[in-house]
Amino acid sequence: MRSRCRLFYLLVVSVTVVSLGPAPQGAEAQNAAAAAAAEKEILLEFKGNVTSDPGGRLASWVAGGDPCRDFVGVFCNDAGAVVKILVHGADLVGTLPASLAGLRSIQIISLFGNGFSGGVPPEFAGIQTLHKLNVSRNLLSGDVPGFLGGLPGLRLLDLSYNAFSGEIPAILFSSCVRTRFVSLSHNALSGPIPADIANCSRLVGIDLSFNNLTGELIPQICQPPDINYISVRGNSLSGTVTDKVSMCQSLELFDLGSNSFSGTVPFDLLSLQNLSYFNVSSNKFHGEIREISVCSEKLRFFDVSSNELSGRIPPSIANCRGLRFLDLGFNNLSGSIPPEIGSLKSLSILRLGNNAGIGGSIPAQLDGIELLQILEVQDLQLSGEIPITLSNCRFLLELDVSGNDLTGVIPDTLYNMTYLKHLDLHQNQLNGSIPSTLGQLSNLVYLDLSDNSLTGTIPDSLGGLTLLTYFNVSHNNLSGAIPLAATIQQFGPSAFLNNSLLCGPPLSTPCTSGNVSRRTRVLTIPAIIAIVAAAIILNGVCVVTVMNIQAYGKKVMEEETLVSESTPPGSTGSNVIIGKLVLFSKSLPSRYEDWEAGTKALLDKDCMVGGGSIGTVYKATFEGGVSIAVKKLETLGRIRNQEEFEQEIGRLGGLRHLNLVAFHGYYWSSTMQLILSEFVSNGNLYDHLHGSPDLHSGSSSSGGRGELFWSRRFNIAIGAARALAYLHHDYTADNNKSGVGTFISTGCYSGTSTF
Repeated sequence: MRSRCRLFYLLVVSVTVVSLGPAPQGAEAQNAAAAAAAEKEILLEFKGNVTSDPGGRLASWVAGGDPCRDFVGVFCNDAGAVVKILVHGADLVGTLPASLAGLRSIQIISLFGNGFSGGVPPEFAGIQTLHKLNVSRNLLSGDVPGFLGGLPGLRLLDLSYNAFSGEIPAILFSSCVRTRFVSLSHNALSGPIPADIANCSRLVGIDLSFNNLTGELIPQICQPPDINYISVRGNSLSGTVTDKVSMCQSLELFDLGSNSFSGTVPFDLLSLQNLSYFNVSSNKFHGEIREISVCSEKLRFFDVSSNELSGRIPPSIANCRGLRFLDLGFNNLSGSIPPEIGSLKSLSILRLGNNAGIGGSIPAQLDGIELLQILEVQDLQLSGEIPITLSNCRFLLELDVSGNDLTGVIPDTLYNMTYLKHLDLHQNQLNGSIPSTLGQLSNLVYLDLSDNSLTGTIPDSLGGLTLLTYFNVSHNNLSGAIPLAATIQQFGPSAFLNNSLLCGPPLSTPCTSGNVSRRTRVLTIPAIIAIVAAAIILNGVCVVTVMNIQAYGKKVMEEETLVSESTPPGSTGSNVIIGKLVLFSKSLPSRYEDWEAGTKALLDKDCMVGGGSIGTVYKATFEGGVSIAVKKLETLGRIRNQEEFEQEIGRLGGLRHLNLVAFHGYYWSSTMQLILSEFVSNGNLYDHLHGSPDLHSGSSSSGGRGELFWSRRFNIAIGAARALAYLHHDYTADNNKSGVGTFISTGCYSGTSTF
């Protein structure tokens, strides 16, 4: 009642000012000051309605402050009138005051992510200047405020994630000629979708998902010519769809998931050029997946799972080249898995499981999906072996091939999937032993090898899988003692049942000489002789190898150390090399005079080609046209002495990878440290990505090298990823050298001449 009285007072003041007609300049200033004071009172009343402000977001809203300058989240126009209130995610608790309608120029009220309760005050129907109202993610309830449909300038209305109930009022779409987006998702709305939505001629998006709506999808939802976002996911809608959406020609997102729609799937929409998201999962659609002759290049998400689809998976699905998510699971599909799916290079998630009619083998071509993260082909009728090529999918997080008829052994190369968290091979006919290399999957959380025909012992290496939350090897033919590691023991007897030759805790079967013979096998005399002979031969090879390495090391040191710690005779200038120079490459000049001339470039800014956080790069050219890149390091605070520098930088000489520039050597003195590397003449990656006059000024014969189409960008990303993988996994793992990264920057990446 108090807020309504205040609103009435403000309206009286406004009418009085207008009725007085033109006023002197002093009177205008007084009127402006009075209006500003009135708006401050409204804002302070808004704060007064807030009963909890845990983050102190409204602490600056005080009587002595200037709303336009001091109130956080308040924005004004040049005339000093409030035009925006933006208070997001502050967890404010309270109610929305009716007095906000007294803000004479307010255009945006955005209060999402708070705890406001009650309803939207009916006085908001008088805010004729309002363009955007966003009160999503609050605790508002009651009927949807249909009166908001009468606001002539409303562009966006977001009431999602609240507790509104009842039917969607048709009046909400009575005067929505300027409305662009409406979201009523995640409420408790019921009833049908109003046909009046066709009045919103400029509508581009509507989200009615996660309510209790009933009835059918109305064709009027496609009447706005620019409609590109339709989501009715998570309701109780039914009926057919294909005959209702023929007018939707601008769609980017189409989500009908989790309803009761029937009939055929509107696969014709896949040809729309802007479509990126297509979800009709968890319905009652039937029929076959039609041949996809034309597919949107922008399509990223395709989900038709949990329906009643039949027939085979068309190989033409590979025409949707941009797919990242493909889910055909939980249908009645048959045939085999098309090898063509392996050409979907951008695919991250592939789910085909629970289609009892799909048989054949797992296509080896799936290894072409280098970025694949989830592969689910469970509960099919697959046969044959698990392809070794799957190990090339190094970014896999989940591999589920359970519930099939797969045979053969578990590939011992699965350890290449270093990010793998979920491995489910249960209920197949796999044989052989459990590869000890599975113990290298340090990120593994879920491991199920049960219901197979595995033999041998449980590798002790599995005890190193410290992140495991599920482990099961029951119903196999395993033998020997169960590893005592707590990681394995924590899963109790049920994880090891029906392996008659397993013994030891947590089983009640004690280990005896009979049931541990496979693990503690006695060596025969011929075997002992063979082992001793092999050891003698191995020792001899090691001795010879060490001697060769020592001899070669001395030779290399003699060849590599071209400059000593003294100034060369007769050199008095400041441009000469004073220190120790070590070369890894024999292709560089070995005469001191060549190096003296080449390194003078370090003082020539015209030879500078780039710089970074650890130094500046110069181009040094020697007689004969040989050029190298010289990085002058800024090592202040990073390297304490020459020994530490040489220990760290000397490791770079062992780097050998297609996507890394070759390191030729290094130089140390007390005042300057250098890294010598291959000079790449094609410019740097930044210039190619963002454009550089030098890259585009060449002749047409260059074949458009300056332009980076998607295919080239993709190849660059793959090359950079391979280089980083080599540095962080292969090279550092082999050499146990964590300090190499100190002197490696993005300049070390090298593409081929065609990227």
